[in-house]
Amino acid sequence: MHKQLIKFFNITGLTWFVPLIKIAAGENPTQQLRQLFLIMGVPIIAFMIFLGAWSVAASKVNTSLGAIPGPIAVWHEAGGLLDDHFAEKEKEMFRIAGEIKTKEIVDKIKHQDFIDINKGTITAIR
Repeated sequence: MHKQLIKFFNITGLTWFVPLIKIAAGENPTQQLRQLFLIMGVPIIAFMIFLGAWSVAASKVNTSLGAIPGPIAVWHEAGGLLDDHFAEKEKEMFRIAGEIKTKEIVDKIKHQDFIDINKGTITAIR
């Protein structure tokens, strides 16, 4: 069974699960933890080094447009953009709901013969 799971995770690209499955199957935990570190630990450490270098370099570089934003500033701006996106989606859904409601009201009015706007009453003309 675990060989099928290993094959599945290798095919799908989720190779970091393979050492965990092998540990659960009883294989050498030391070797599997080393493999897990190589699969996950090295990229995570490299990413952390990149973020640190970006942060240091961004504070030292000034352009005609201003300073280059560091990772924290970019993270906050991305959060703001995501909030704006959801707010725009909500406005769009509200607008669509309003259009649907307006269409329903117009369709309802079209089926009636006459509406006296001044009195607010509906009078049928036959």
